[in-house]
Amino acid sequence: MAYVAAPDNSVSLSGIFGGFIANLRRSVADAMTYNATLNELQALSARELDDLGLTGSDLRRVARESVYGA
Repeated sequence: MAYVAAPDNSVSLSGIFGGFIANLRRSVADAMTYNATLNELQALSARELDDLGLTGSDLRRVARESVYGA
């Protein structure tokens, strides 16, 4: 007699919930890092921004790229 073992494709509720919580924590941490980075950039003077080759309109892009990638 032959037996076939079927793969268990069930997904546990705790696995789904745990993944959701992990993603939520990562998103909150990323948002906090973005805000901290943007605040630090906004605290720079026009002279300091010019030394870095940036303008005020570049700050959000630079903060976003530093946290979320290019």
